[in-house]
Amino acid sequence: MQIEYRDGLLFTSIEINYLGRTKTIDNIVIDTGASHTLLSQDVVDDLGIKVSAEDEIVTSYGITLQFFVIRRSLELHLTQYSRNCYALVT
Repeated sequence: MQIEYRDGLLFTSIEINYLGRTKTIDNIVIDTGASHTLLSQDVVDDLGIKVSAEDEIVTSYGITLQFFVIRRSLELHLTQYSRNCYALVT
């Protein structure tokens, strides 16, 4: 995994697989204190990740913000590290 230290933060790229579609997203912040991975809806639209009536709505809290997001299972790759996980789409 290639990690870049910039502006006091750690950045990397991830590859997402969802229902046979694959996308690489660059400039992902590695937040070692986060309990969730949050992805903007704009970033995953082309993967076909859309809100549906069956989705679980989850509340995610930041330091000063509260987000209502959908929870979706997808496959995430960080170079040599791969796992199935849940991502929260805002």
